[in-house]
Amino acid sequence: MKKLINFIFLIITPVFLFSQTGTPFIKNFSPEEYLAEGQTWAAVQDDNGMMYFGSNSGILIYDGHNWETIKLPNNSPVRSLCKNADGIIFVGAVGEFGYLSQNKNEGLKYISLSEKTDSSIRSFSDVWTMKAAGNTVWFATNEFLFRYNANKKPAVIIVNKKQPPFLLYKAWENVFVSIREKGTYEIVNDSLIPLKRMENRHPWFMIPYINDRLIIGDLDGLSIYNPNETDSGKTVSSDIYFDKESIEKTNEFLNKNQLYTGAVEIGNEKYAVGTLRNGIVIIDQSGEIINIINEEKGLQSNTIHYLYKDMQNELWACTAYGISKIDINTPYELFSKTQGIKGSIYDVFRFHNHFYVTSNLGLFYYTKTGFKGVENLSGKNALQILSPFTYNTEKDSILFVNTIYGMYRIDNNHPIKINSITYNSIIQSDVIKSTVYLTVNYELFRMTFQNNTFSSQEKIEKFDDLVYLGCELDKNNLFL
Repeated sequence: MKKLINFIFLIITPVFLFSQTGTPFIKNFSPEEYLAEGQTWAAVQDDNGMMYFGSNSGILIYDGHNWETIKLPNNSPVRSLCKNADGIIFVGAVGEFGYLSQNKNEGLKYISLSEKTDSSIRSFSDVWTMKAAGNTVWFATNEFLFRYNANKKPAVIIVNKKQPPFLLYKAWENVFVSIREKGTYEIVNDSLIPLKRMENRHPWFMIPYINDRLIIGDLDGLSIYNPNETDSGKTVSSDIYFDKESIEKTNEFLNKNQLYTGAVEIGNEKYAVGTLRNGIVIIDQSGEIINIINEEKGLQSNTIHYLYKDMQNELWACTAYGISKIDINTPYELFSKTQGIKGSIYDVFRFHNHFYVTSNLGLFYYTKTGFKGVENLSGKNALQILSPFTYNTEKDSILFVNTIYGMYRIDNNHPIKINSITYNSIIQSDVIKSTVYLTVNYELFRMTFQNNTFSSQEKIEKFDDLVYLGCELDKNNLFL
């Protein structure tokens, strides 16, 4: 029972005690579960909490228990999804875009908008991105930038017909578009307004940062765009607004693992960024990586196509194989062997603001990058740690551990061997603070702490059965 209690405690330890290198709780949905092809490309939640996903098989709908698939008229893969101010779900596919409409007799039904356009412009490829601002929805294909607004005539038009778009972005209620071979623009009243210092920049994503600034992700990694900066050299920068050392390491990692379109602000001044090779990277406002969530930590795939934060502040990942829901903002995380803990856990405790775990394979302490084993007690020299013991002096506390090969004092995470005796139990006297009681098999001993170490042990009594210490009742009585 003790092991079970300690293991549960390890899982639910609040993460505000540590940097977030643990594993959040992950729920994976496999293609076998939702009965469609594995690759998923987009996600959105409706006003009733239902989740919609774009997949190679069509639109997947999840109500929290059951899955449903709506196929498009041309059986196209669904590449993008979004929701407008009226709560209508819009759909972008290959050579097709439209929206979902609720019909009393037929249920949820797909309504094509692209088939209502002029036949001369119906030949287009993937609608990789779409964004809604108010009741206006923008669709970007490799050939055209479409605008839809039911209150305008015509409802669907092409904006900037001669210059094909790359991707669409949304920050706050502003919509931006990258135009191939030109740069990035803001869309205002069906017109494209160039963003200063964004010529020839084609981001994978643009998401809100702080003070009206934007985080930009592109082939160079992450940088900050400040539209209010008058100094041209500071308008787009990776090391002025981020911490220079942190962002250099982050961008090195992102370039190695191929940054992609999935990025979202997840709360608590943190951001999630998707990669094609190593899952999801969580960064803080300084640009430092504080966690990496990948296959090693429980994702089905390291290839992230899209990230979405729902109304419950849960993070959804659309991947090359399946869908994952990540409880990114809960105050609990799982720490296991992927964070450096080895063996069967015996105990979990804190000492001098350090977090320790004992197991049959050693003593481990928590660091910013995960758990590390105490030298000579873990790794190739692993000892079974039976129990920790804290000795309290008037000014300080001293940590000891009881192992199968004797007692060790732990000084700044370095072990100092005290003796070669394995104890059943150890307690410090509350009456005489310098006295420690110990049991070895059938015998009870006493030791005195002097000159920063223990004296040789004095035998008090021998019993007929194995003996364990309970507590000290008073000066002359122990509960065994």
